[in-house]
Amino acid sequence: MENLPDEDAERSQLIRKTAHDVRTPLTSIAGFAELIAEDDSVSENVRKYAGIIVDEVRKLSATLEGFFEKIRDDDQADHV
Repeated sequence: MENLPDEDAERSQLIRKTAHDVRTPLTSIAGFAELIAEDDSVSENVRKYAGIIVDEVRKLSATLEGFFEKIRDDDQADHV
């Protein structure tokens, strides 16, 4: 059964919204963690853990980007 145009549009909109809703807090978390990691007024341990947060957020962001890219590619392939 083929997807109706409305269903395709809804799916694409849902994917875009979800991607945005996930990226936004991750960007904030990474930004604040970077500030903490570079702040000499906090302990070395805190800076170290903030750096770990930054690294892990970057890994998660890359994984999510790959996931959303795969969905977009599959979506486009369905329309060919």
